[in-house]
Amino acid sequence: MPSTATALSAPTRRTRSRAVVNYGLVVNVSIGSLFIAGILPGILIALSLILTICAMARLQDFDATQRVPLSAWARNLVRVTREAAFAIVMPVIILGGIYSGVFTATEASVGAVVYGFLVSRFVYRAITLRDVVRIPNESAVMTGMVMLIVAFTALFGYVLTVNQIPQYLGVLIGQVTSGPVGFLRLVNVLLFVVGTFMEALATILILGPILAPVAQSYGIDPVHLGIVNVAWTRPTVSCRGRSVARCSTCCRATTWSVSASSRRSSATSSRTARRSVPPPT
Repeated sequence: MPSTATALSAPTRRTRSRAVVNYGLVVNVSIGSLFIAGILPGILIALSLILTICAMARLQDFDATQRVPLSAWARNLVRVTREAAFAIVMPVIILGGIYSGVFTATEASVGAVVYGFLVSRFVYRAITLRDVVRIPNESAVMTGMVMLIVAFTALFGYVLTVNQIPQYLGVLIGQVTSGPVGFLRLVNVLLFVVGTFMEALATILILGPILAPVAQSYGIDPVHLGIVNVAWTRPTVSCRGRSVARCSTCCRATTWSVSASSRRSSATSSRTARRSVPPPT
């Protein structure tokens, strides 16, 4: 039976880098600057997730792990790193090229696609000739959906600008609080509430054109606001191109069954241990 960690890793989260790109397109901010500004917040988010997973694993009584010697852990780390060397190089190429100014984010995406195809086809052999036809079709459909939303978002931003909605909103916020710090506090509360039930793309497309002009009126850098926006948004959880909410056959069912069986095994072990204790004389 696979471990709970393996089952929980089946649904893959769409990385926040996609939310960064969407925000840059909607608010017209440098995507490279957003990536650079997101390094420290990304490290903090990763550390918070690690601590949360450790706490939940202890509270929920996940599968017990066995400590391994440091030498065995080091050998396993070297082996896994060697196997994933070609995959690890991809973010280095993308981010390194963007930060160094060798190519733009759009050019980096093209290079990543070519590199990913070559590695997947000839190194890992994970892509077949049938997939070569299927993957572009799925990518074209997904890109068309996203760009249609972005197009209507641009129209939405134009309507807001013509009707001076950001200016009215700035006056309203100015009556509630004063200064950029108070504005950022309100934005954090708003994004915290909205991010609990809305996905990252919808939150950025709706709130981005509204909050960005108001933030600029307070002297707040749009890059700063973008990182705050992306950090509070909820990434989409997907598996094989489908939302986990619609992927009950391969992800949720497996995760729930493994978690339930893990808890049942832990309960059975506890009952067995209690029965094995001799009664007091």
